[in-house]
Amino acid sequence: MAPLFQTPRLAVYPYQTQLARSVFDFLDLNDLAEGRAVRGDPEATALDMFLDWHGANTYRLISHVITTRKSGRETPFAVLGLSHTGYAGVGQVALLARHHHLFARPLAETCVLARKNIEAVARRRGLTRLEARSWAGHPSGGRLLETIGFALETQMPGFGDGEIFEQYGLQIPTTSTQTGD
Repeated sequence: MAPLFQTPRLAVYPYQTQLARSVFDFLDLNDLAEGRAVRGDPEATALDMFLDWHGANTYRLISHVITTRKSGRETPFAVLGLSHTGYAGVGQVALLARHHHLFARPLAETCVLARKNIEAVARRRGLTRLEARSWAGHPSGGRLLETIGFALETQMPGFGDGEIFEQYGLQIPTTSTQTGD
């Protein structure tokens, strides 16, 4: 399947089970800890989280697998999803990746691409606000969201066994000249 978008180092594909599974097979340990807190299950595995992600694709507005290219080889390293929250005009963004330190540059490039395109993508889908949550203990989760353009709004205690999550939001202006998916 051809990528939806590509740069010299990245390719963005529509969701494909095998590509997504390879991200979850090597999921960043902090993303795994965050997923366990969300599920309220300290024993949850990366496979459990993959099955959650896979099952949610039926209602996602966007579901992508992002690969990095090096020496002619592509390596899936992140999944990105956009879903409705159930509130009119409000979407929810999720990003999970392989080891954030080893894939720091591709993750940063992904965030820059998302920042350039997120407003136009949201507007095309009738969204005026995007939300994302990150486990407060995640050393890079909040920074990635801020790089995309999200702003920290509040802390939300009580997930799982009392974990604290941070709520991020991004208001979508009604007009812009940016385009892209």
